[in-house]
Amino acid sequence: MGSMGTENRTIRCDEGDVIFSEGDTGREMYLVEQGRVEIRHRMDGRDEVVAEILPGQFFGEMALFDEAPRSGSAVASRHTILVCYTRDAFVRAVREDPDLAIYLIEDLCTRMHRANQYVRQLSKRADPPDGAWQDTVTELRAIMQTRIQKGE
Repeated sequence: MGSMGTENRTIRCDEGDVIFSEGDTGREMYLVEQGRVEIRHRMDGRDEVVAEILPGQFFGEMALFDEAPRSGSAVASRHTILVCYTRDAFVRAVREDPDLAIYLIEDLCTRMHRANQYVRQLSKRADPPDGAWQDTVTELRAIMQTRIQKGE
């Protein structure tokens, strides 16, 4: 991904080291120089691996653009060397090399397409029986009408 100045730092992780946890506040992104990182989401009480980040790939980039909590956990799946970039370092690097922004956008688009495919697959598996949605809507409407009548 290129150099982003001297504000970056190298982080060495052993297998199983947690780089950040779902729900943490984030202020930096990471580039995998060596090793692998699993991105995990907590689902139904257990951690599910939703992505594996390989050398030359990055993760945690959403923290550079919003202040939302981390949407997943990042865990080293073997000995790993990361380069950590702050928002300031990233912004300066994009100003110096706009192709960096294009690279990031292209990668984010690829990830979005994969996420959309995953959602479609899940929705096909989770199709409710005929009429289930209608039953739910009818129940919600009845609850809302009751609350309105009670003045809630």
